[in-house]
Amino acid sequence: MNKDDEITRRVCERVEALGTFFKDAEYEALTPEEQEEYINTCFDKEVRRRALIRREEKGRVEGLAEGEAAGLEKGRAEGEAVGLEKGRAEGEKEKSLAIAKAMKAEGISMDLIARCTGLSPEEIQSLE
Repeated sequence: MNKDDEITRRVCERVEALGTFFKDAEYEALTPEEQEEYINTCFDKEVRRRALIRREEKGRVEGLAEGEAAGLEKGRAEGEAVGLEKGRAEGEKEKSLAIAKAMKAEGISMDLIARCTGLSPEEIQSLE
């Protein structure tokens, strides 16, 4: 192949690529309904194949984004529920310790304090 033939071949490849680029850009400018109609009526198999690939990729990206958003929301909700439960449990424990401490200061028996507060005798004994 001579130099002129090589240059001609490369120019033709670039023109073809540029045409493909413009077809792709035109497709992307269409509404979803127009894109569907384009795919259903397109006779150029390569253009149709690329349009179908773009539609599939767009669906995959949108699906991933929706799944990620749903996962984040679910995680946030679960984390909040766990945090609230943990906070309530810690608050109840502190309240029981405060009540036990006051009861102990009043001279109430350890057995009665344990029954009323749910604390163990060891926990009650450690109170000052």
